[in-house]
Amino acid sequence: MSSFIKSAWNKVFMALCFLFPILSCKHANRILDKKIQSLENRETDVEYMAGWDTLTLGDIQEFFNNSIEQMKSLESKARISIVGLTIAVSLMIGIGGSLLGNEELNTSPLLSWVIAFGIISLSYFIMSGCMSLEVLGGKNKVYQLFPKQQRLPEREKAEKLAFNTELNVYLNIIRNNYVYSAYRSILYAIMALGIMFVLFTVSVL
Repeated sequence: MSSFIKSAWNKVFMALCFLFPILSCKHANRILDKKIQSLENRETDVEYMAGWDTLTLGDIQEFFNNSIEQMKSLESKARISIVGLTIAVSLMIGIGGSLLGNEELNTSPLLSWVIAFGIISLSYFIMSGCMSLEVLGGKNKVYQLFPKQQRLPEREKAEKLAFNTELNVYLNIIRNNYVYSAYRSILYAIMALGIMFVLFTVSVL
C-alpha cells in the first residue's frame, strides 16, 4: 500500500512540476545545494574536476575561467528575461484593462474564463521574474581564491582552484535551472495569454 501511495504521489508531483516549472527547479536545486554544502565541508570529492591532479595549474585556471564566463552568460539571459517580462506585463495590464472595459465581454458568460486565464498568465510571468531575480540576487555567489591563497605552493593552489571550479559548476547548474524554468514559465504565460485572447474574440463575436 505504501509503495502505491508513493508511486501515486510521484506521479502527482511530476504533473505539478510540469505545470509549475518553479517546483521542479526548487526540487532539483535543493539536491544541488546539498552537494555544494557537502563539497564545502570536504565530505565528498569533486566529480567534474576529477583528475585535477594530473592537470597543470594553467589548465585548471582555464576551467575556472570557463565557469566564470558561463556564470556571466546565465546572468545576461536572466537580465534579458526580466526586461522582456517588464514589457510583457505592462502590455498585458494595459490590454487587460481595455478588454474588461468592453461591453460585449462584460455581458458574456466567458468573462470569468477570460479573467481566469489572464490571472494564470500574469502568475506565470511573476514566477518567471522571481526565478530570474534569484539568478541575479540570490545566486550571485562565486567561489574564487583569496589574495593570500595566491602565494600558496602550486599543488595546494591547484587543489583549491579545482574545488572552487567544481563549486562554481554546481552554482551554474542551479542558475541554469532557474533560467530554463523561467523561460518555461514565460512560454506557459504566453499560451495562457493566447487562450485569453481567443476567448475574448469568441465572446464578442
